[in-house]
Amino acid sequence: MSDTVLIEPLIAAFVAECRIYCQRRGISLGTLGSYAASNSKLFQRLEAKGECELRTMRKIREYMQANPPNAIRNRRKAR
Repeated sequence: MSDTVLIEPLIAAFVAECRIYCQRRGISLGTLGSYAASNSKLFQRLEAKGECELRTMRKIREYMQANPPNAIRNRRKAR
């Protein structure tokens, strides 16, 4: 079995997870890539069948966990 067969669904699920986060937060995938991994082109590359290191995926997930969409909205309302 090819590594590509295993990796593509993993990356597709990761991008879908990030897309939902971005929709809830009101930002683009490029903005998330820039904030979390200092790479605004990361998701463009992934959507074009590019690859991503697991540590980069972990770093982005850690960013999303530390910055939940609802908490950000609540902070803005409190101002």
